[in-house]
Amino acid sequence: MSHIKIFTIGFTKKSAEEFFTRLIRSGIKRVIDIRLNKDLYTSRPNALRI
Repeated sequence: MSHIKIFTIGFTKKSAEEFFTRLIRSGIKRVIDIRLNKDLYTSRPNALRI
């Protein structure tokens, strides 16, 4: 049986560099953007593979 670990991280008050550095250092493999108004902030796809 495999397990999926789900974590959350806020972006508020973090620079993009700090946000992505934390993800990379933590070994995160996939990010899913669940913001309600994500289209207002970015034109990137909803899922980003690191």
